[in-house]
Amino acid sequence: MKAQALIQKGTTVCILGLGVTGRAALRYCLARGAKVRVSDTRDETRFLEEEGALLAQKSVEWEAGKHSPEFCSGCEVLLP
Repeated sequence: MKAQALIQKGTTVCILGLGVTGRAALRYCLARGAKVRVSDTRDETRFLEEEGALLAQKSVEWEAGKHSPEFCSGCEVLLP
């Protein structure tokens, strides 16, 4: 199955890590109309300093400091 078929409008996606690839995945998923969550292992202060503006602009749900099963549960697609 192609990735395009998996990520559609309304699909809930959890992206693990917001590095170069994670940022590209974020843009792609949002463009497809997905509901996106981002989980990153950076501590919260550093994460918000580096990514806070992007997350606020895109209205993305996020967690920092870990990849918790609770945060990722309920997502239909997990992108490491």
